[in-house]
Amino acid sequence: QLKLEIDAAVISATTKAELRTDLEKLTKKAIEEQKKQAAANKAKAIEITLAAAEEAAGAGKKTLVMKVEGVGLDSKALQEAGNSIQKKFPEMPVMFFSEGPDKALAYAAVPKDVSANLAAGEWVKEALSALGGKGGGKPTTAQGMGPNKQGIPDAIQLAEQMAATKLG
Repeated sequence: QLKLEIDAAVISATTKAELRTDLEKLTKKAIEEQKKQAAANKAKAIEITLAAAEEAAGAGKKTLVMKVEGVGLDSKALQEAGNSIQKKFPEMPVMFFSEGPDKALAYAAVPKDVSANLAAGEWVKEALSALGGKGGGKPTTAQGMGPNKQGIPDAIQLAEQMAATKLG
């Protein structure tokens, strides 16, 4: 958008060239910052969820359903967290929730051996009913969003109930 405005501006060619160069530098810097933030979100999500998974496994729980604070609507961060848990606890289905300014995100990862009893897509849809949202995916991974971020505690409860029912 700014590039188009620079191109259309009635200013000298030299000034236009300088503005284009400055804009390009700022754009690159913004992209670098976004990448740093994404990496920080992934590290934070992995750290938080692995600790919770270790605690859940130690308590004999079969699943992990939780809200991950501080990562916003970064689905890649939640996906990486799910992958990390599945490496360490290959039989543990997980569902994570996070929130942004105006909506909530749900992400589920279910081991292939468990997905016949608890499909990730169905699991996410059930939880998203509390968030007023939609989602879906494969039997092993699914995600979705909803506008009612205040419904996350209810969504967690629904997800835990469904997992308990399906997995016994």
